[in-house]
Amino acid sequence: MSKDVRLVLLSGGGGGVVSWAYTMIGGAAFGLNEFLALPLSIILGAAAALVAVYIVIPADTTKTAKLTAFAVLCGFLWKPVLDAGRLVITQNLKASETKAEVKTNVAELKAASPAAAPIKAQEAADSAAELVRIGDTLGNPAISENATKQATEAAQAIAQTPTLDPLAAKAALQQINHAAIETRNVQLQNVTQRHIDAIESRVGDRRQ
Repeated sequence: MSKDVRLVLLSGGGGGVVSWAYTMIGGAAFGLNEFLALPLSIILGAAAALVAVYIVIPADTTKTAKLTAFAVLCGFLWKPVLDAGRLVITQNLKASETKAEVKTNVAELKAASPAAAPIKAQEAADSAAELVRIGDTLGNPAISENATKQATEAAQAIAQTPTLDPLAAKAALQQINHAAIETRNVQLQNVTQRHIDAIESRVGDRRQ
């Protein structure tokens, strides 16, 4: 176990002791007497500190004083911290599932018949837009960047699928574009808008 992990666990456990002492002012915690509640507070405080430092709000482990203070505070506020950690993990799992869904939908779109292509394009757009929104809510640059990459690939597949009607392609691209605008994802917005403009240009040329 590394030095910073030990520090976080000890500080979080200390925060749990503070939480226990604070709770005892108003009565027994967890419906237990003060002596049984103490070890439970220490365990929960240590767990909360570990989750906060390495999952919820990744902290700079090189700054010992700030790390200690942060871990103690998280140990003291163990319940909301653990609730936040559960939410982050749930969202990460959802992002992973949606990423896989985007890949599947894009692959099915590329192999789709002209009759099925509009439906597959819409499914690819739906999952890509959802992935972009999830990536934006997590506040994790790596996940957000990967979401942008996957959505860009989906937009490219929609724009370049030969069996897909241009109007259906445009509608699907606009859905991804809207998600990019909502999340202020300028990179994705520019990519989708270029594809939309290209489709509109081709359709206009055909009408002339």
